[in-house]
Amino acid sequence: MRGKTDRVSIVIGDADEAERHIRDIAARYSIDPFDTKAWYADEIEVQDFLRELEFLPVFSEKVLAVLRNIQYVSRRGWESLAAYIGKPHDHVCLVLSGTELRDVPESHRRTVSACVIRLKRETTPEQELFGQISRLGGQRRPELFRILRGYLAVRERGAPLVVAATVGHLRSRAIAEGRPTADMALRFMRLHELDARSKTGRVPSDGGLELLVCQVLDCGA
Repeated sequence: MRGKTDRVSIVIGDADEAERHIRDIAARYSIDPFDTKAWYADEIEVQDFLRELEFLPVFSEKVLAVLRNIQYVSRRGWESLAAYIGKPHDHVCLVLSGTELRDVPESHRRTVSACVIRLKRETTPEQELFGQISRLGGQRRPELFRILRGYLAVRERGAPLVVAATVGHLRSRAIAEGRPTADMALRFMRLHELDARSKTGRVPSDGGLELLVCQVLDCGA
């Protein structure tokens, strides 16, 4: 199934995901850079582009052909692309990418849509950290400690972001609990002190930071 999909794939919306998909295909088939070709739909006619696909690979099993900015393909261009999609070359992995599918004739919409792939978005450790903390809710004791330790395991110098994420968590708690209290204000002050220490390298890097944060929040692990 994957081999059939790789012959023609369409990535819509996220340029970073499209580039990641292109790299994945190149790695999967060990496609040499010489056999990787890229064009832009607003710079080449579809018929000229399709003629380029007739050339066989030189140093690889397949040619990786990329057509970007497919939002500029005309109805007539989609007629030609749909015909190719119906009978693609065995020696070509074709990737079409752009911001949207536009001007696809109704008679070919199903054929074209069948090639659109949904890629799982990669998340960074920082996105995971802030996302997990934002979903903490009332779970405060071991869960926060686990999240912070997991992040610091992959980002040894991530102390400032750990403190920033925890400040956001404390702010959400303050909003949920209503008016701020003196105790809450003291915790904010201690977190800001910890933030200053983390930015000057005056916090331990051996698992102690998450303990300090949990102590400040009175949620010891």
